[in-house]
Amino acid sequence: MLGDMNTDLRLRNTGSHLACFHGGNWIMGGQMLNNDTIVDYGLQLTDACVNTYAGTATNIGPEGFAYISEKGEYTGGSAPSTAQRAFNAKHGYYVTSSDYIVSIESVRLTPL
Repeated sequence: MLGDMNTDLRLRNTGSHLACFHGGNWIMGGQMLNNDTIVDYGLQLTDACVNTYAGTATNIGPEGFAYISEKGEYTGGSAPSTAQRAFNAKHGYYVTSSDYIVSIESVRLTPL
């Protein structure tokens, strides 16, 4: 999993639909280096992003999402709500920003 780093140099287990290009970068790099391990990592990252789209009622990925670690830690902002924890248990991530900015309008996504 990839994430962000905050100003305190702490890893944040977060992602966004705009950053879903990262899997393709790993795949391309792995192909250029003829390294299947890197390609496979890129494919896993891409699958994780596809999952964020498949988990919504509209199949449009959320603007922002976060993960709860195997240790139960979260770093995607404030503590996940009960509904976010339930969604995470089902999908492996939870939505932190459900607004999707389309041109001038903003559309609110509803998780399944």
